[in-house]
Amino acid sequence: MAAAAAAGAPRPPIGLDRAGAGCPRGWHPLRRLNQGATLRPAGHTRWYWLRELVRDVSQQWCGRGTAFVSPERRLDRTLVAWWGEDDTDPWLLLTDLTPAGCESAWYGWRGWCAQGFTCCKRGGWPWPYTPMSAPDRAARLWLALAVAPLWMVRVGGALAVGPGPEATGLPDLRPLVGSTVATPGRPRRLRLLRLGWLGCLGYQITTGGLPLPQRFVPEPWPDIPIGVLMVDSHQNILAYNEI
Repeated sequence: MAAAAAAGAPRPPIGLDRAGAGCPRGWHPLRRLNQGATLRPAGHTRWYWLRELVRDVSQQWCGRGTAFVSPERRLDRTLVAWWGEDDTDPWLLLTDLTPAGCESAWYGWRGWCAQGFTCCKRGGWPWPYTPMSAPDRAARLWLALAVAPLWMVRVGGALAVGPGPEATGLPDLRPLVGSTVATPGRPRRLRLLRLGWLGCLGYQITTGGLPLPQRFVPEPWPDIPIGVLMVDSHQNILAYNEI
């Protein structure tokens, strides 16, 4: 885990980026690169292909250096890399954070972000089908779209485990959803947003009201499994040291 997390400090805001489009001001980019990019680690004169830094599954690399050999594109950044067991290629990520203040596993949140885009479109609120063209009206709608997913996910999360004592008015819809509720270690067949939407619909039919979201507790940040090897580049030879 990163040093900031170990000290109990809040983690920095991360902008997950694959196309190089940037991220909001005050956020820190975590940009994924392809294996054909190059890096000159700090203190070295040789340029490495990124595929040389992490060559096998269950290996990681982290360090400062200069990315991209072309003079007009060079960036002094931190590169974090990790090849997970279930991935066909390693994650090669460029960021402006310090090596001790970031982890390549954080890029795992990108899958959640992609689901967020789906929920704003065909998987939830059909935003692309609106004929709205007035910016002020669209801004108000986007405010609702920003809040509604958290509401639905919170209600769906309560339904996935059954309504607790704090949600006495929420009916138990587990018999209705049946096998759509995920078991530990297996993916869900129905996303929590859709499950929460069904819960609100059922609550409105049975009680005439809507369940209010309780305190939202996010999932823990992704972490690299124990036993992953740290790769160290030294004297143009890649030596592998177990962490």
